[in-house]
Amino acid sequence: TLRWRFKDLVGTLSYPRIVNTKVTFQVVREGRLTAQKKGFVDVSDVLTDAPRS
Repeated sequence: TLRWRFKDLVGTLSYPRIVNTKVTFQVVREGRLTAQKKGFVDVSDVLTDAPRS
């Protein structure tokens, strides 16, 4: 089950919708979608420092 707690979400000027900042990166290997590496990556700095469009 996917779910996010409100305290784990962030809203920024460039991305006004509240988003989950912990993500996984995935790649296709032998025709299957698999994790690029174990664990989650926190991208909150990237989102909060993004230039406004």
